[in-house]
Parts: sequence; C-alpha cells; structure tokens
Amino acid sequence: MVHEQLANYFAKFVIENWDPEVYLIHHVPKSAGTSVSGMVHRQSYFIAYPRTGFAAMNSLLGFSRQLGEFENHLHTDRIYIGGHYNLPEMVQKLGTSVRRRGVSLTRSPTGSMSSAIRFVWTNVEEGDPFWTAAYPSLDAERLKWVRKAAVAGDSDGLMEMRKLADAIMESPKFQENYFDLHSKYYYNKDVQDVFALRRLFEDCPDLMPSVDLARDEAAVCGHLGVDGPIPRVNESVFSHKHLALAYGGEAAFIAVIAPAIVRGAEIYGALCMLQAPKVSEVTLAA
Repeated sequence: MVHEQLANYFAKFVIENWDPEVYLIHHVPKSAGTSVSGMVHRQSYFIAYPRTGFAAMNSLLGFSRQLGEFENHLHTDRIYIGGHYNLPEMVQKLGTSVRRRGVSLTRSPTGSMSSAIRFVWTNVEEGDPFWTAAYPSLDAERLKWVRKAAVAGDSDGLMEMRKLADAIMESPKFQENYFDLHSKYYYNKDVQDVFALRRLFEDCPDLMPSVDLARDEAAVCGHLGVDGPIPRVNESVFSHKHLALAYGGEAAFIAVIAPAIVRGAEIYGALCMLQAPKVSEVTLAA
C-alpha cells in the first residue's frame, strides 16, 4: 500500500495546473457509487480515485497512467473525485478556493448492511478469487444450494441462509469494512456529531446529499452535470426480502444488526433532514 497523500497527488496536480471544474462523487459503500461513476466515465469525463494498490500503478504512483487517461478524455475542463473517502477531510483538502460541488451518496444503514451481506455472498458464490480468499470459510457450492432453497421458500434453506449470513457478519474482514459504516465516511476529528455534519453541508451548498438514489436520480445527474439514466451494476443473486425472511422478518433483521448501525442511523437521519423541504417550500393544502 502507498501513502494516501501520494496516491491522491494526481487530482491535486490537475486542479492546480488545468483549473478544471471539480465535482465530488462521494459514496458510502453499497450506495450505488459504482453505477454513478460508470455513467460519468462513459460520458468521457475523468474520475480520479485514490490509487492505493500497486496493481493499479506504474511510474510515479500511477501518475503517468492517470495523466494519459485524463488527456485522452474529451472533457479535460472538468475532473471528478470519486470513491469511498472521508467527506470532511476531502472538503478540507480542497479548501475554499475550489468550488465544492457534487453529490454524497448513502442509503439507510439497514439497506447498506443487507447489500453488503448479499454482495459478499454473490461474489463468493460466483467464485471471485478476491472474495473467496477474504472469506475462506464460505463454500461457493453450498452458498448456491442454500440460496436456491431459501428463495424457493424452503424452511431449512432459510435457516441455513441465516447461519451463513451470520458467518459473513462475524468475519473480521466484514466487520472492518462494513460495521459502523457511515461514521467512517462522515465523521472525523472536526465533525463528530450531526450538528457539525449539518454545518458541513451548509458551508457547501452545491454538495447534495442523497439517501435514495432511485428517487433522486434526476437531481444527482443535474448536480454532476451529466445525462442519465443511471445503470444498475453489482446486482446480488437474491433480494433483501429473502434475507430478511431468513431472520424472521424486517424487524428481526434490524434487531440483529442494530449494534453495528447505531451511529449510522444517527447520520442517516441527519442526512434525511438535510434533504427535507424547508417549511417555506411546502404548499399546504387548503
């Protein structure tokens, strides 16, 4: 791994030397950020990501590779900074001299946790070498058999689905990546509560929080200056409905994951309030 400041140097270099429009595509894992970034990239815009793995690098920490990609895009007057990063820290790095605009994508902590479980399950079942190595206790064929039985409504299949989902959540790798998810991306030493988070967005009026991409699709595209529709990628092999059913229903599933989403629920509520229309904007029925 390489130091984050060095890995992020290319975006800083472009901002200082090209003077482009800068847009953020900040997204909490499992909030459709990959779909949004893919849409932007297909419209010939460059997206800078932290290059933190040697496999993605050449020359000066991937600098020449990124420069080639940037210059080959049609729109060098604009750069997007995408990925899973801490939003307050990114806003601070950009400073007040750069117009801070774009979107911050998230979803409910329940939806994030469900999506994460099903994402890991799907990748292991499909034999992805990275995920099978990260979760060695899971067997692809067993996952496939249990998933088919559970989706068909078999009671034994549903029971086994819950046991396997519990095993995924108990994995240190999963807990590192997905527990207390929202606070990793919205809180830091300066932003430690929902009041500070609200001030952050008030200071960045061109930065739009979105807690429901399906509902906000047109607004998200407008904030990013691109055309929709937003494609769906990384589909899971089974739905949230089946996962919740394996736990005995939505309420039971939420009760099981509650310890991992306490601060996430707090942050999610604050972001929902930021999107709520102001009283003056609401037309009351006569």
